[in-house]
Amino acid sequence: YTKAIELNEKYADAYYNRGIALDDKGDHDAAIADFTRAIELNPQHARAFVGRGFARMQKGNADSAVADYNQALELNPQSPLAYFNRSFVWKARGDLVRAMADLTKDIELAPRDEAAYLERGIVRGAKGDFDRAIGDFSKVIELNPENAKAYANRGVILLMQRRETAAQDDFDRAFKLDGGLRPAIQKVIDEILKTRKPKS
Repeated sequence: YTKAIELNEKYADAYYNRGIALDDKGDHDAAIADFTRAIELNPQHARAFVGRGFARMQKGNADSAVADYNQALELNPQSPLAYFNRSFVWKARGDLVRAMADLTKDIELAPRDEAAYLERGIVRGAKGDFDRAIGDFSKVIELNPENAKAYANRGVILLMQRRETAAQDDFDRAFKLDGGLRPAIQKVIDEILKTRKPKS
């Protein structure tokens, strides 16, 4: 990408692509600089706004990230990624209604986006909408039967509903697919069992 920029300094996509690569490496400041340069060269570059928003979010600059996502959606209202990324800002702020609205819009635009279903299931679980959360996690599994996080999160909701056998089946499947999930999920399981009131 650097070579392309040297050949044509006005090649906005080269700055955008280098920004993505830099952000992937964790160099968010350099990534933001490249996304900004891409936007200067092409103010209609919606993906550069999304990329800069994500990099800013990684640095904890939520307001700037939202501004970038809003601009990206103004330029391209059909961008599932902008809705998906913006939902994380809303969720971090505790605004679950906006988070769910953005994730639902993402799914409308990209009906096979398993990550959006997974995140919407998590948001629904946090809102206490357990049946719909299970529906979202089940959709993830339908799209990708190897998604360990979907089994783990569905198992948590099932356990909260006192459906222990089904929950254990999901936990077993999740840990078989990704044993690294076990410590975090076990902690959640322990918390649920510790706070559970006896059946009346």
